[in-house]
Amino acid sequence: MDRRRRTFLIEIAFDDAPCAGRDWAFPLPGCMRERVDVLPDTTTAARAGGHAVSQGVPPLLRFAPGDVFVDPPAARRGPWGAVPVRRVVQVAEAEPDVLAIDGVGVVDGVLAFDLWPGAPGTVAATRHRATQRGFLGFLRSGEIPDAAEAEAAAAVAREASRLPLVPARFEVLYRRADGTPSRRVLTLLALQRSRGQLYLSARCHAKEGIRTFRLDRVERLVDGDGVVTEGADVATLVAKLVR
Repeated sequence: MDRRRRTFLIEIAFDDAPCAGRDWAFPLPGCMRERVDVLPDTTTAARAGGHAVSQGVPPLLRFAPGDVFVDPPAARRGPWGAVPVRRVVQVAEAEPDVLAIDGVGVVDGVLAFDLWPGAPGTVAATRHRATQRGFLGFLRSGEIPDAAEAEAAAAVAREASRLPLVPARFEVLYRRADGTPSRRVLTLLALQRSRGQLYLSARCHAKEGIRTFRLDRVERLVDGDGVVTEGADVATLVAKLVR
């Protein structure tokens, strides 16, 4: 469940103009507001305040294959020759950001994008990798994002898709963001780091799917033999069992 708060104070102003963030290196077309988690808001507060849209905090970014951005934005209005094109960006591959199991944190998605220093077909493109968050920063500044961050996030995704060498199944006591306890049976899969926090990817047998848990909220593990691991020992044990 999405427990993030939403804000009406949206940094990127989507109004009646063709593009938002018009001072950016690559402004965002208005049709891409959902890519940055700017969504219609029908809450009582929105109706009372006259707000049409809100944004998640932190936002779930969802840039997708085929998304195109042009510098300058006026070049979008006509054929490529109508306005001199300095650079064109197209997303080639993408995985979206996803919510952590606590419904508050966000786990970074990774994408690849092609960059043409001119109209496509006239020059060769270069390919770059970035997290969804890093790509948004690139659209703003025009500076190529750090590939190391994307590679680290991609490595996390690869590890999360693998089972451990010896399946580690536990009864788990987890403390949600609101302080309420949750008891689940999990098969541990992988550790991942996002935005300064360690997360545990695991197969949840009740939900019959892979879920992500913030590691510092896992309070207790009980294995099949009834051995209990608690407190700081939880992180140590998890690190030994999964990669």
